[in-house]
Amino acid sequence: VLLLVGWLIFAIATNGWHKFAELDGPPLPPATNATAVAPSSAVRNGTAAASADEQAVLRAPRFYMTITMIFGSLIAGGTSEGGASVAFPVMTLIFGIPPPVARDFSLLIQSFGMSAAAVSIYYMRLRVERNALLYSTFGGFFGMTFGLQWVAGKLSPKWAKMVFVSVWLGFAASLFWLNFTRKRHTHNAIPLFAKWKALVLLCTGFVGGVLGAISGSGIDISTFAVLTLLFRVSEKVATPTSVQLMALNTLWGALFQIAFMGGPQARALDFLFVCIPAVVFGAPAG
Repeated sequence: VLLLVGWLIFAIATNGWHKFAELDGPPLPPATNATAVAPSSAVRNGTAAASADEQAVLRAPRFYMTITMIFGSLIAGGTSEGGASVAFPVMTLIFGIPPPVARDFSLLIQSFGMSAAAVSIYYMRLRVERNALLYSTFGGFFGMTFGLQWVAGKLSPKWAKMVFVSVWLGFAASLFWLNFTRKRHTHNAIPLFAKWKALVLLCTGFVGGVLGAISGSGIDISTFAVLTLLFRVSEKVATPTSVQLMALNTLWGALFQIAFMGGPQARALDFLFVCIPAVVFGAPAG
């Protein structure tokens, strides 16, 4: 409620209601002979077609993402997948928005939605795995910093999409294996916690942080997979743990961008504005 009230005050003060229906991007330029006779290398590599497609999808009104994030926030709050699991593929694969913009938006929107969900988890006294929360968060801070500084900027948009799809394919395989294993014994906490398990969680958090720097999502699904598959922690404990992990990791990523990297891209801020009302209720509801 506090987040929504703050958003309403900002929206009224800036008169930003037009951003919901505003087309994101310039209109299509008129066709020219230059575009008609694109170099064969550009056609072969798909750059000419990609440019036209990108111009077309960029003209979609932003409230499309508001509707998308209603469902994305419900998924983020109720499962081990953050809102970026919906936002990133929809923005990059359907609407053709560049991955850096989708990544910045994912970090920002999850810092609101997942934080609201994390507060709800604390208020409801849901059980979380405290060791995983501590060590994975610590590793995730370093991974997010490393990824934003030295990894994300070096990946082309195609490779960023490939990384996202590959991570999700691996997560789907782990979920299949988890559901395939019948009558497995689970725990409410990591049994017989030891130094090597702390190191595993640190490394998992680091890798998840790097993946989050690329696509906005990573530490939640990687830690969930390690908790459930390696340490046999119950999904009812691993899920709220992953939600709180994602809230802390995205908050750090957003703050690091603002403090040391010149802030997120302007288009990501416009998408953030139109999606905050959806996620601050959707994620806690989920």
